[in-house]
Amino acid sequence: MNSSERWKIVSILLSYPDAAFLCTLGEILEYVQDAGDEGLVRVVRALSTTAPEELVCRYVQSFDFQESTALYLTAHELGDSRERGGALLELHAMLRSAGLVLSEGELPDYLPVLFEFLAEKPIGMPTTSLEARLDAVCEGIAGRLETDSPYRPLFREAAASLRESVQREDTKDTTADSGDRTGLAGPGTPEESGWRLSTSGMPVQSPDGNARVEASDADDLPYPLVYD
Repeated sequence: MNSSERWKIVSILLSYPDAAFLCTLGEILEYVQDAGDEGLVRVVRALSTTAPEELVCRYVQSFDFQESTALYLTAHELGDSRERGGALLELHAMLRSAGLVLSEGELPDYLPVLFEFLAEKPIGMPTTSLEARLDAVCEGIAGRLETDSPYRPLFREAAASLRESVQREDTKDTTADSGDRTGLAGPGTPEESGWRLSTSGMPVQSPDGNARVEASDADDLPYPLVYD
């Protein structure tokens, strides 16, 4: 199973456990079993063997009522600060540049949305910085969830997968740097794919792409970026 498939499954498993979610668990379990992904098999089994009422209760208590385990990336990184507004704008611009449209009222740092983005992002779009941030937040959430939470294995697995992805990209970058020094570098760098990293680590199109944070981005966000 490749990373995109794993990110898509993680995104689905992080969604609210309504009737539709429960109906898909069996299909997901069969899929990850066929793929031989033992990590995700354990995750899906932990969710599917939990009573539906308990799963809903755990989800709401953990992710809706507890700030320490909320499903919002920048809330963990920046809290309720002025800097969070700018970080949300950057994420929104990144998602828009990849063609991902947010649902009404949805914030761009919502973890299911970001995992969906990783699964669907354009080829060559550099996301190592975002993956490292998600790794840190997922690991932190896993550590704060109750030890018997059916969601704890999901966050552990997500963090481990993100870490592996970042390490693979770091290895590629090291190899590419060696190729540059010897004159043997091949195609496939972010710049050659039409992307580069901003000073904050977010992917932007270069040189004439539209993945810039502009005033119009704020109009699409479901909250006012105004602080007292």
